[in-house]
Amino acid sequence: MAFLIDLSIGLILALAIGAAAMTGFSKAPFYEGAVATMDEIELRSGLYEKEEGGGTVAITESHAVGDDDENPNYSAADTVFATALDQFFADAYFFPEGDGMEIYSALKYGEGAIIYEGSEGNGPYWRREADGTLVPRLSSKAMYSFYVEAIDGTAIPYVSTVSEYIDASRVAFLTVGGCLVFSLFVGLFVPFFVPPLFFRRGRQTLGLKALKLGVLTSEAVPPSLKRTIARNLIFLLAEVLLSIFAFMIPLLVSITMTMARRDRQSFHDYVSGTYVVDASEMPIFLSYDDFVSKAGASTPLDLVEKERILSPEEKESERRGID
Repeated sequence: MAFLIDLSIGLILALAIGAAAMTGFSKAPFYEGAVATMDEIELRSGLYEKEEGGGTVAITESHAVGDDDENPNYSAADTVFATALDQFFADAYFFPEGDGMEIYSALKYGEGAIIYEGSEGNGPYWRREADGTLVPRLSSKAMYSFYVEAIDGTAIPYVSTVSEYIDASRVAFLTVGGCLVFSLFVGLFVPFFVPPLFFRRGRQTLGLKALKLGVLTSEAVPPSLKRTIARNLIFLLAEVLLSIFAFMIPLLVSITMTMARRDRQSFHDYVSGTYVVDASEMPIFLSYDDFVSKAGASTPLDLVEKERILSPEEKESERRGID
């Protein structure tokens, strides 16, 4: 539960940091230039159209037709798609070797042709005439499926093979990915590493503090700052982050250890030699000298005897004095 509290704080903080970082980077010249280059190449292909709010949208989305439309006009959409495909596969910018139309013809009726399977029969969408020309052999509704698959499945991927597009998309990806990694790192770093600097009695995070739990070593004192950092790094890297790529196995192993062990040590506590204890009844002391001065006892047994003799009101007063 303490982990979930700290994780929730970290994710909320990461979202805020990520939004602020992307707002700043989105106005950076290198990022704006990369996005502009990608938009320019996409618009040149004819497979995209400019959106009103900026950016681009694929024509298969902007001219989409569905059976649930009031007056579905597949013929009009087919005309737009056919024109765009003819222009795209004939553009030497995308096909410098001049093989674009051969690729498009293969989709229609050659090797690797898009096959129609339905009530009108199986086979390519197109029919080869005696003079070698290809003509649609199905209804405009059926041909609509061919154009959508040709654009989304074959044509658009060729756009991303242009070297300028690859360079620009790499800059955009690294910018967004960098913001994501940075915001996630800072968002998780703050709740797991900053509070223990202030809550020295138990090296508590906000989650541990809220549930009145603390972290101790086998010497019954809070771990040093170095050990606390190592403990939390093991937890975040070896359990939380690694679980994302390992089907949650590391985290499940740690939880199983906590449930199976008599001392309730998780994996990161076992490796760092620490224990999570209940700090609601017994206060946590920084050292033995702190225990003697604050508790007014020379040994732990003296403190237990003192707790047994004092009234509940006196115990509460003692605790407040220690806090």
